[in-house]
Amino acid sequence: MKLKVYALALFTIVGTLAAMAFVSSDSQSKSTTLFPVAEAADAAEARTPIQVEQIQIVETAELMKLLVDPMFEELKDAVENPPEKRRHWRSLYIAAFNLAELSNLNFSRRDDDYMSTTEWVEFCIKSRDLSIALADSVKGQADYSIIKNNFLALTDNCNDCHTKFEPGEVDKIEVPESWKENAAGEKEDIPL
Repeated sequence: MKLKVYALALFTIVGTLAAMAFVSSDSQSKSTTLFPVAEAADAAEARTPIQVEQIQIVETAELMKLLVDPMFEELKDAVENPPEKRRHWRSLYIAAFNLAELSNLNFSRRDDDYMSTTEWVEFCIKSRDLSIALADSVKGQADYSIIKNNFLALTDNCNDCHTKFEPGEVDKIEVPESWKENAAGEKEDIPL
């Protein structure tokens, strides 16, 4: 069984290399060169990303509704209480890093004029960096108060961005219900 798996893996690798290789004879050197493989290796070695045109599939408002809002709700649910089990830590970590990656999509947005401004880029950078800080604090299993403060900083940044660029158009992101004050103005029993 293992031999079949190894053989299949070998054939897959060889087939992939053969498909990627473009054999060309240089009339002066009479050598054979594998262009795509060599170029990819050079790019990887230089850590130069291969340039690909980014295409905006949906408007930013729809992107937020379809991808960011559900991920933020998942993050909010995961951060509401201190993680107790490994799966709780994992859910929180995944949600925070997914939000950081989604923040990267904001850099390519151009459906409104303000998206070409330095201020927009600064909000995008801060959103991504705060998401990463949150994920890193979860990864290191930091004290819950640090995780909570990182989440609150991220929420504040998102709300500030919405207020700046889409005033009155986007609902304020609320903290988890258990974190809110009760009718008497006292904090609910929030585990820290």
